[in-house]
Amino acid sequence: MVWSPDGTRLLTGGDDGTVRVWDATTAEPLQVTGHTNWVQAVVWSPDGTRLLTGHTGGAWVWDAATAELLHQLTGHTNWVQAVAWSPDGTRLLTGHVDSARVWDAATAEPLHQLTGHTGEVWAVAWSPDGSRLLTGSTDGARVWDAATAEPLHQLTGHTGGVQAVAWSPDGTRLLTGSTDGTVRVWDATSGLPVGFTIVTLPRCEIAVFDAVSDLVRASAGAWRWLGWNAVEDGRLIRLPAESFGTLPPLHPAARSAESA
Repeated sequence: MVWSPDGTRLLTGGDDGTVRVWDATTAEPLQVTGHTNWVQAVVWSPDGTRLLTGHTGGAWVWDAATAELLHQLTGHTNWVQAVAWSPDGTRLLTGHVDSARVWDAATAEPLHQLTGHTGEVWAVAWSPDGSRLLTGSTDGARVWDAATAEPLHQLTGHTGGVQAVAWSPDGTRLLTGSTDGTVRVWDATSGLPVGFTIVTLPRCEIAVFDAVSDLVRASAGAWRWLGWNAVEDGRLIRLPAESFGTLPPLHPAARSAESA
């Protein structure tokens, strides 16, 4: 589900093959017909006049007011899982099972294919100024030059695929979410990790690590899953993290409240 740029409409896509534009005040729908398979990604053009949809048959561009099909992006051979419109409205970005591509929004002609990922591309995003691209894949995340399709950075740190990506509003930071259960912040210029990594653990516990992987905060029960490897009698064992000191809680009062 995506809000229109002016906040008056909603855009949805479903596994029943339907795309609908809804009036945000009345909830009246306008159905976009033509898809026959699962619609996996939807986005508005920056001016709210067009729609871009990704589905198991490729990617299509629609008129947002009339639901008329304007373009079919020809080139992808299977499902498109991620779509994004450039900030100036002139280009499109699609993520596919084996690559990502940049397209001319007016003609639907392909401009670039981003070559480098070895797995499915799950997430795509333009930088706020439209000069760079960010992609998330089963093999991690990468930053690209939008004009040349040259790779700029490979973001190294996640141990699983990257399913969510975003730029900070000023374009200086990147945010990635991974199947390894972590969310990471990166410097957009250097491609290096900055700030903190948030790790989600079972039973809604969380831990926060700094850029060099030192634990700085944790919820009260996180120690059950945050342990240390050690060798005892020739066997590799797992020691609770609190063997080396009490875990710092997310909030100083949390642990005292738990023990009260």
